[in-house]
Amino acid sequence: MSLPSSSNTEPVPVRVDTKHTNIDPRSDVQIVDDRAFSKQAGPLYSLPTDAKEYNRLDYQHEMFRHLLDDSLYPNPEVVDKALSAEENPTPSIVDLGTGSGAWAIEMARKFPHAKVLACDIVLREHPEGSVPDNCRFEFLDVNKDMGKIQETFDVVHWRLVEPVTVDSDQFFYDVARILRPGGVFIAIAGNPRLLDKTDTVIPLKREGDPQCVKVLFGSATASSCDVGLITDILTFNI
Repeated sequence: MSLPSSSNTEPVPVRVDTKHTNIDPRSDVQIVDDRAFSKQAGPLYSLPTDAKEYNRLDYQHEMFRHLLDDSLYPNPEVVDKALSAEENPTPSIVDLGTGSGAWAIEMARKFPHAKVLACDIVLREHPEGSVPDNCRFEFLDVNKDMGKIQETFDVVHWRLVEPVTVDSDQFFYDVARILRPGGVFIAIAGNPRLLDKTDTVIPLKREGDPQCVKVLFGSATASSCDVGLITDILTFNI
């Protein structure tokens, strides 16, 4: 398994768009304890948005590749068919909550005939030449801007974004709306849990709360419990 490496290359913005959002990237960063955070992300997203965080997300991306037997997605026969050039000479892919952008960039390389759109409320700046020509990035808040998307896609990818998705019913409605007939929705979600020293699960008192992950890991640190991660990987062919 290849691991991400830090780069000293000066980053530059790459094909960044704001047509579906009111986010102003020029005034979005605040520094707290030497870490960069998004002002506009709000209380639901309390993780940093700096180089260290993107490096962690790159490692997380490699972890999922390992879990998927070095694949970028589950059920490859379903996804490959949806993105086949024989089925559609110019298929479209959208990565909602793209994070570091690693998944979107690799998909663009794997399917050079496809158009890939990577969206997030905060976007990484990539070194020049590192992003394929068929991949573009756009500022987008899944809680406010989904209704503004008028394009349709053959594959919609949503990985570990559920803790910050406020209205899941509305979100899934919007996903169904932007999927083309026969399109594929890939949803990857973590199911965090607390374990004591005997590997007994400690119930979450606030399960379902969008802040439960923050509470969970804070509790784990305070009680020196192990944190386990169950990963639910689902692919929907609509």
